Amino acid sequence: MVLRAKKITRLQPSSTHQQVRLSEAYHWFQLWRVLMDLHSARALLSEKTAVLEALNEEIAVEEKRKRDVERTITSLRERHELLKAEVISLRAAVAAVRRIPPEVLGEICTLSVLCHQTPPLNLASVNRTWYTTVINMPELWCRVELDLGPGRKKQPGLTRPENLETYLARSQHRPLTVLIQRAQSSPEMSRGTKHLFKVLRQSIQRWRSLYVIEDTDSKIFLTLSHITDASLSLETLSLCLCSRAKGQKPFPTDPDMDVTEVLDDFQPTPQLKELYFSGLATVPFGSLISEFDESGPPLGWLSSITTLTLRDGGWADGIPELSRNILRMLKETRHLQAFRLTSADHCWLNDEWPESTFVTLPALQHLHIGFGLATKLLDRITTPILQTLHLRESGFTTSEEDNIFKDEKDADHIRDFFERSSPPLRALRFVEVEMHHGDYKRLLLTLDRLEILEICSKALMEIPSIAFLSSPLKNSGVWVCPQLREAGFSSSSGKVSASLLVSFLEARNPDQSGTNAPSRLVKLGHDAKGYTKQELELMGRFVKLKKLTGNELSLL
Repeated sequence: MVLRAKKITRLQPSSTHQQVRLSEAYHWFQLWRVLMDLHSARALLSEKTAVLEALNEEIAVEEKRKRDVERTITSLRERHELLKAEVISLRAAVAAVRRIPPEVLGEICTLSVLCHQTPPLNLASVNRTWYTTVINMPELWCRVELDLGPGRKKQPGLTRPENLETYLARSQHRPLTVLIQRAQSSPEMSRGTKHLFKVLRQSIQRWRSLYVIEDTDSKIFLTLSHITDASLSLETLSLCLCSRAKGQKPFPTDPDMDVTEVLDDFQPTPQLKELYFSGLATVPFGSLISEFDESGPPLGWLSSITTLTLRDGGWADGIPELSRNILRMLKETRHLQAFRLTSADHCWLNDEWPESTFVTLPALQHLHIGFGLATKLLDRITTPILQTLHLRESGFTTSEEDNIFKDEKDADHIRDFFERSSPPLRALRFVEVEMHHGDYKRLLLTLDRLEILEICSKALMEIPSIAFLSSPLKNSGVWVCPQLREAGFSSSSGKVSASLLVSFLEARNPDQSGTNAPSRLVKLGHDAKGYTKQELELMGRFVKLKKLTGNELSLL
């Protein structure tokens, strides 16, 4: 078209008609050029617009990144300032640690290790002064914790024989407390413990306390078979069955292991003062007392026991002899000061205790019987100096169809016990004990020294009248339980009225103390789910509140 246009421009017009045609062609050509220019401009505009939009998006991304960086920098600066302040504080603390007098540092290390069970190696890592102090204090190295199971360990370095040997050497000739936990956690670990037990046995004459924790009875026997000589020097023995981790399967032990032979070799001596068994069905307690009969000799090691704890921990099978021998066993414990027994009811359904059989425990101060037939055993013993009494655990009951004692009343057993013993009781906790208001009144009138009273019952009618404890007796003006400083009441079928409790607290905590005023209450146990926040705040104005769910008394 362009070449043709050029040719047209060189032609000489021959006529007017040709000139008109040439003029029209020229104008069409100019229009075409304008259209081409517009098309090129539109394409360029589209291209530039796309570039501009891309730049805008890139700018937005970079702006966001800039804001994120600024926020990160601000956060880092804040962390920097906090860390800087912490470093300054730690430097000041470290400087202060260096200036601790040696005698004070020794006390700190002793309290940390003996009271809080802090590994001594942790203290030795503070600085050179602490290291020197800890290394030269043999009393800090007298607790050996050998935990060979998976998971976190307090003293992981002791799983190496050379480290264990060094640890024992630092205790010099001091008495030792040894805790062996999960030593039989796997076949490989079981084989690996032989060298560790060999190192441990070198100090076995110095063992005074031994704690063994496993998840089956066979593992406990297997551990005891490595350390039978320890029974000669022990003053405290604890054998505990713990539950296995979820999904963990027990490895098979030697089916030919002679349990009787292990028990013959591992026999307590009169040096034993504290004995703890958790899992009566499987730990060797039943075997230790199985030789008990009327014609046999007493077990000499029982005579020196001061603390005895027997708990079934949910394993109730395999202890048929416990019920028959429990009274004779208690008769041999002439120095027993604390006794705790928890068992399943069906182990006590055969009444082999003659009605005329009573056992006097002259030194017993703390008694905890945690099973449904607790009051039946209570009615067979006499405790003239008992200070703490805890009967039954939550969830136990005496209403089973096969309970041969179902016609007997808790109130009768408890009344006979207190009339026979007249103990100077300071702490009392009843759980599901069937007593009516009149029974409680007669009992509480005899407890002049009682400081702690906790009652958990299904029926509110079994909880003693709060009003009875909220005012002095009409005839004499004397307060019931005048030394009471802690009280607690709860029920699974309802709650004690908050207004009644407030009146009780106001009466026991008067604004002015008179000559006959009772001791002030300092703590109140309650069921937190039964009261509103406002009611709890109102009661909290008088005393410190605690949730009444535990099974331990403060004096235990």
